[in-house]
Amino acid sequence: PDFNVQAADLYCDLNLAPWEAVLGVQAKIPTLDGPTSLRVPPGTTASSQLRLRGLGLPREDKTRGDIYATVRIRTPDSVSAEERVLWEQLASISTFKPRSES
Repeated sequence: PDFNVQAADLYCDLNLAPWEAVLGVQAKIPTLDGPTSLRVPPGTTASSQLRLRGLGLPREDKTRGDIYATVRIRTPDSVSAEERVLWEQLASISTFKPRSES
């Protein structure tokens, strides 16, 4: 249930908090051989696919396919008063404008 299968390759979702996508993180993901650590580089965007080579299903030639972790950026359903203040501070000092024309 953790994977979608395409030939010998396996696909799974990797849920990240916004700060994990911005700063980078070591995230645990499932594999057929047990959980493993995946390095998520700083600045990773939603829908990015991160690959773990050779951890997918076996092929006829005795090699294995890959695992692709598709990044999903998750946001909290609610925040504390202190968290809200910090998010507002970040919004006021950030130069990032996601809807501006490049």
